[in-house]
Amino acid sequence: MNNIQDVRALTTNSKLIEFAQFVFSEKGDRDFPDYKKIDLMKIARLVSHVWVLDFRNGLEDGVPFHFSGTHIDTQYGRNLTGVDVEIAYSGED
Repeated sequence: MNNIQDVRALTTNSKLIEFAQFVFSEKGDRDFPDYKKIDLMKIARLVSHVWVLDFRNGLEDGVPFHFSGTHIDTQYGRNLTGVDVEIAYSGED
């Protein structure tokens, strides 16, 4: 996905579109936003449904959740912040 038009072509879900607009605005001319600088409170009503993954060290050392919203934590029965994706998610859903 390179722009909001690509997202709109795939969904009419207003929450997904709002989140995509946020990501595109935060990334500027970079490939991804700087997760250390993004202000999730700009999308406060969506934050409970958001997770942020940390790919900075590649995939070989695992990919930890940098942040997980309360709705996601409730679904998984625990706070996922700091947990590796492969430990938290079995892929069976």
